[in-house]
Amino acid sequence: MGKLLRMSLICCVLVLLLFGCGAPQEQKPTMQKLVEDLVKTIKNSLTSPTALDAYVKTFTLETNVQTAKSNFINNLSSTFSSLGKDVELLNFYEFSTKSATPIYSFDLGMKPDVIDKVYVMNLLFIDQAQQRKTLYVLPFITLKNEANKIYLAVIFLRDGNVVVYPKPMS
Repeated sequence: MGKLLRMSLICCVLVLLLFGCGAPQEQKPTMQKLVEDLVKTIKNSLTSPTALDAYVKTFTLETNVQTAKSNFINNLSSTFSSLGKDVELLNFYEFSTKSATPIYSFDLGMKPDVIDKVYVMNLLFIDQAQQRKTLYVLPFITLKNEANKIYLAVIFLRDGNVVVYPKPMS
């Protein structure tokens, strides 16, 4: 009787293990998917500037940091709106200091420790009314402790000063 009970328990455990292995695993988004979602948000920002809010990371609720975040988003939205009414992703790549393509709109030097990687995307803004197409190069980042998210910027305090990375050029 003891052997039969042990065999039954072993069979039950094996069946549970098999079903556990067959359970759907959480799929991590690919960088391509994250970038496509960001481009959709940029399209939405052409009519709603607050759409970009989730793509600007802050580490404090300090008033100066929140003001810098608001200014960053407003300036970027204004730039996007001036370039066109539609946007397409041309490509993106990981940026390195050895890259041949300079980024004129943003300072990518002095990368903070919280940043994992810096990427650059080439966007094509289209203004049908003006019959104009404009290429815009936009950096984005990943953070070391948030592997499945991308951001346009991170804003925080360092020694009492507000730091924005990547820093827009004036």
